[in-house]
This record gives sequence, C-alpha cells and structure tokens, in this order.
Amino acid sequence: MTCKKCNRLMPDNMMACPACTDRANRAALRTYQLHPLRKVAEGGARLVTRHMRGGRHIQMFAWNKDAEQYTFCGEAVDPAHRRGSLTLDELVDAAERGTVCEKCHLQVGDLMVEALPCSA
Repeated sequence: MTCKKCNRLMPDNMMACPACTDRANRAALRTYQLHPLRKVAEGGARLVTRHMRGGRHIQMFAWNKDAEQYTFCGEAVDPAHRRGSLTLDELVDAAERGTVCEKCHLQVGDLMVEALPCSA
C-alpha cells in the first residue's frame, strides 16, 4: 500500500504511514516546547540539563512524566543521567564556555526566536 500523503510504500497492516506519523510527532513535540520556553525566558522556569556522553545536554519538556525523554539534540535520556538546571543567562554563559552541547544550544535558540514575540 502507498501513503496518500508522501507516496511511500507502507505495510498493508498499518493504518498510518510511519514516516508521516513520525514527522507529525516531531512537529507536535517541537510546538509543545514553545510555552515552557516562554516561561524560561520570563524567569519562571529553568532548563533541565543532563550530563551524558561527556557533556551537558538540555532536556526537552515532556507532556507526560512517563514518556520517553529526549534532549534538544535528539539523544535519549536515561533517568540515571545526572540532572541539573540552567536559567537562560546561565545557558548563554555555558555556551560561551563550551560546557553545553552546541546542538542543544542552537535548537533552544531557534525555538526561543519562535516562542518570543518580536518587540519591534
């Protein structure tokens, strides 16, 4: 069977295209990050960090504490990874010192641009 949206082949026993479902899921997860990031920018919340693979990564906000957790760079988070937190100013300082994952920092920066209205 062929997906009507992306024209990829998909197994006959599936109700939805795995590629389209994955793409929609990633888009929804990205959109979900905007509200908590606004709170971080206002100082009402902190970014959660995880120390893993020799570096410090920024954990995405999740809608369910039992859901699988990921960092902004796409790494899966294990509960055993040491937890920390950063304010937005601390993130900027950590990025300048190179003590936070560059991919995570760039993703958070891109989302902050979306999350915060222009003040022009």
